Amino acid sequence: MIRLPDPAHAALEQRAQQAGEPLASTAAGLLRTVLEENETATSRRARLRTRPASPPRATGAGAPWIAPEDDPAWHQNTWGAIVALYERYPRALAKLEHDWYEHSERVETLAALATWRANIDSSAEDPREELAFHNALQQLARILDQTPGLGRPFKAGTTMPVEWSGSESRA
Repeated sequence: MIRLPDPAHAALEQRAQQAGEPLASTAAGLLRTVLEENETATSRRARLRTRPASPPRATGAGAPWIAPEDDPAWHQNTWGAIVALYERYPRALAKLEHDWYEHSERVETLAALATWRANIDSSAEDPREELAFHNALQQLARILDQTPGLGRPFKAGTTMPVEWSGSESRA
């Protein structure tokens, strides 16, 4: 048995009457719906928090969003993190050019955003971090929107370019 405040009980009775079903059936259906929605939201939050992130670097190794000379794994990890960022924010990154990985300024910006997002997802405590991230993401979206001649847009299913799969990089 579940006890409800009078206004909630009255609303539940009204729903049951409108549906032409017993009060307990209406209550059970609403509870199932809420639990299913909560499970869906919880699994989505968990999936978003497990996006690939760049591995930590040794102290003094430089910024993790800048491609190192001697770390071929950086490209693979960064590609995955940027594609995850693209999939998470498809509207903001809708005008990302198909060859972004050939331009160091775009690679560094996207890698910095992906690193920032991973840091927020894993340990953020201040909501201002989230707001600042989204401001930076919107600024990039405006830049992409206002840059003429970008050509065809990037697609999430694009395979990692050969030059990124080895130790060489064009970025």
